Amino acid sequence: MSNVSTTVDAHEGSLVGAYQEAVIGRTMIRSPGDPPPTKQYAGARRVPLHWPGPGAPGDGEGDLDWLNAALLAFAPTRVDHLSPAAVSVITGYPAHIADTGRYGGGSNALRRSAPSGGAFYPGEIYLSWNGSLGLAAGLYHYDQVHHCLELLRTGDPAPHLAEALRHPVRQANALLLTCRPWKNTQKYTTFSYQITATDIGVLAAQALTVFPSGRVHLSFDSARLDDLLALDSTVESVYAVVECGGPAAPSAAPLGAIEPGLTEHGLDVDREVLATVHTSALALHDACRAGGASMTDRPAAAPAAVGTTADEPVRLPAPSALDLRAALPRRRSSGGMRPGLTLAQLSDVLAHTGRELATDPVHPDLRPLLWCAVSSVQGIAPGAYRYDPASHTLTATNSAATGGQMTQATDSLSGRLLNAGATIYAVAGCPPEQLDPLSYRLLLILTGAVVQRICLSGAAVGAATRPALSFVPTAVRTLLTLPPGHTTMVQVHLGTAGPCPGLLSVPAVDPVAAASWQERRHGH
Repeated sequence: MSNVSTTVDAHEGSLVGAYQEAVIGRTMIRSPGDPPPTKQYAGARRVPLHWPGPGAPGDGEGDLDWLNAALLAFAPTRVDHLSPAAVSVITGYPAHIADTGRYGGGSNALRRSAPSGGAFYPGEIYLSWNGSLGLAAGLYHYDQVHHCLELLRTGDPAPHLAEALRHPVRQANALLLTCRPWKNTQKYTTFSYQITATDIGVLAAQALTVFPSGRVHLSFDSARLDDLLALDSTVESVYAVVECGGPAAPSAAPLGAIEPGLTEHGLDVDREVLATVHTSALALHDACRAGGASMTDRPAAAPAAVGTTADEPVRLPAPSALDLRAALPRRRSSGGMRPGLTLAQLSDVLAHTGRELATDPVHPDLRPLLWCAVSSVQGIAPGAYRYDPASHTLTATNSAATGGQMTQATDSLSGRLLNAGATIYAVAGCPPEQLDPLSYRLLLILTGAVVQRICLSGAAVGAATRPALSFVPTAVRTLLTLPPGHTTMVQVHLGTAGPCPGLLSVPAVDPVAAASWQERRHGH
């Protein structure tokens, strides 16, 4: 995801408002170094997982192929060879100043099927497993770079998980998604908290793509889950739990203590930057870990009126069935775009993005709404529109929107995307600065889920996508003609992929070689 801009004016007297005031006054730092490494546990018993050659592993339940194929959705699965010209297209900076070192030591970069702000990937993944498929019951950390599981505790974790979650567990196993909220602080300073929480929403949507019968838990005792994994909660905390199914298993022994001899690696930079983290961001993080319900007594807002009585909604083509899981290998954040997007493609992306994410009960005001600005889509007039998922229609909110307005709203950092056929906006239906800390975090997570659904459905229909948290809030509000109290959270550009000279992508078919290269970069 691209660089960032603040979303709303701050609301005096609230933690979220204080944080947003700090974001407005932040100083951006473009770090010359690589992102901090992913987390690993030295001394852990490791379970290597199968790395596929040509084609993907099977989905049988007689061995670990089912789990293996799912976890590969979170691993780096391709290597991009980048020339300065390619980096220029991707970043938008002229070729003579494009920082190739930031993209893999000069020419190479490991790529994943999920976007991340600045490619920092602040999410860590843990597995609560019941002992089926020949994998011992216990709690595991997933080493994304080496594509293996690291055993933290043996025994049955399910009772402990059920006690920590505030809603019943329906499936046998679960992924625990943790966030390292300060992992990108060296680059984004105060804004890192918002970006990293949004990243966890991307991972939650990714998990539901590979576990379609799963469900995301967002309400739980954070301190209890952090203790279950023996986390240092100041730099890493559980933000979401995703039920992931799997076959039943015989009763396992009670959960044991953390395995002896484990040494955690990879969080040194996170701890080093703590002294530079703004107090408002720390306060938000601490308030969520302290517990509390989210917006339990607040009535849902009435739907805001959009458009005018003279506006006839645009009925979109019937959506196609899309295989989002099959689209995972094709998902990438595009640089340059060109015209050619069709209404059928836009229709499919909106339909699949607009479906409600399978979560435990969440206040309806926290589920983002969808707007889009159309500049060049075959079959629909340019302008700004609000999408209604119930009727699968678009209602014009600004038929007079001009190309100049769209350019101004996009922001110069995303100028390379001006040929995008449409830009989809995730819009909060309530002012974020008026939310309690946990509700604000849930809004960010649900926003991230929208981002990944747009990206995957775009890949499925052959469109190019590029998420961007860089925009001019007042210009976007004017462009979309947002009702009072509505706030844009993120934008995703949608178009036809343009050429990217000097880019060669190849599958990362050898995890040992890929991991070795990653270790050389980070000095593991």
